[in-house]
Amino acid sequence: MRKIKWRKIGAGVQKWKQRAFLMLIPMVLLPGLLFAGCQGGQGGQPDAGAIFREAYAKAEDSAGSTSWYESNFSFSPSGTAALTNGEAETETPGEGTESGAAGGQSYSLRSDTVYRKEPFGLYTVSVSNAGGIPGTLESYMIKGDGEYLLYTASDDVWTKSSLQEINTDSKEQVELLKLLSQAKSQSYLREEELDGILCHKLEITFSGEALRNVVETVVSASGMDASGSGLAGLLVESLSNREDGDAVRGYCWIEKDTGLLTRVEIDGAEILQKTFSSIDGAENSVTIEECKITGGFTEVEGGTFPDLPEEAQSASSAEAVG
Repeated sequence: MRKIKWRKIGAGVQKWKQRAFLMLIPMVLLPGLLFAGCQGGQGGQPDAGAIFREAYAKAEDSAGSTSWYESNFSFSPSGTAALTNGEAETETPGEGTESGAAGGQSYSLRSDTVYRKEPFGLYTVSVSNAGGIPGTLESYMIKGDGEYLLYTASDDVWTKSSLQEINTDSKEQVELLKLLSQAKSQSYLREEELDGILCHKLEITFSGEALRNVVETVVSASGMDASGSGLAGLLVESLSNREDGDAVRGYCWIEKDTGLLTRVEIDGAEILQKTFSSIDGAENSVTIEECKITGGFTEVEGGTFPDLPEEAQSASSAEAVG
């Protein structure tokens, strides 16, 4: 009888130990699961989409911002003579422009912008080179007494124009926000220092609209669409419909401490070359040599809107601008 009794007690103790062990498993695993859930994203990575959206909203909703935007691209037409502004160009082999190729064309634009939400103001200085033709334009767009006024200076000569009703939202007026609005998806790469500041580095997939200005310029200047079939629009649509692995891609850096979207980069030469090379029956063809778009914010919720110069205030009026 005593042996039977001890066997029962031993079996009970063993079952109690098993139950206690099973109860400890969730207690051990739960903190780790909660921590992983708080990290967001896959594999414990931060949520790239949330980081990007917060940075974009910070810039879009701010009372004012200072930003810069650059576009540099070059290409060489082949086939029949290139067209510029609707007129045929003839060049001897080896002359070309900055690209050094016969008939090559280079375009660049640098815009520095100060935006103010209330009262509305947009100050821009743009320096460009369009196929070898340099240009500089300084402008103020402000809200006056019941109307919007545009002051522009070219070759130090100011003119004033009245504007029809315009959309003063920053995403409609700030070139960098226009570009970033074309972001389709984001993925997290790593933390990385940029100019000595710790940033989140994200990879961005863009729609074809991000390269529309480049596509339209190339199509027009190369004479690829002499028949007016709307080739530029078809190419932009093609860029937008590419699979994520073969789409317009770029990178952006967002300051970890401030959430400021400090830099964005797109290198579109390869994807543009693939897209232009896929055209059948075009009057001309092109070789894309370079396509880089960069930009960033230097201030958000800071900075001072520059005063309108006296020369601009006394400028002669031009016709109303639509």
